[in-house]
Amino acid sequence: MRHVSNYIALFYSFLINYLYNSLSGEMYFYPQTSGSKLTYFFVTSILFSVIFRKILRKAP
Repeated sequence: MRHVSNYIALFYSFLINYLYNSLSGEMYFYPQTSGSKLTYFFVTSILFSVIFRKILRKAP
């Protein structure tokens, strides 16, 4: 179940990056390899993997 939560976390971090880039007026899907956006992408993916592991651990 852990690898499923990692895939869900990656999906949501892609979604967050898409929304973040759309709101900032840049209409490309994958963030450019600049330092801030790449760091933002990794931070969101790690954060969502931690959150989904806690949710799946509490699930019966």
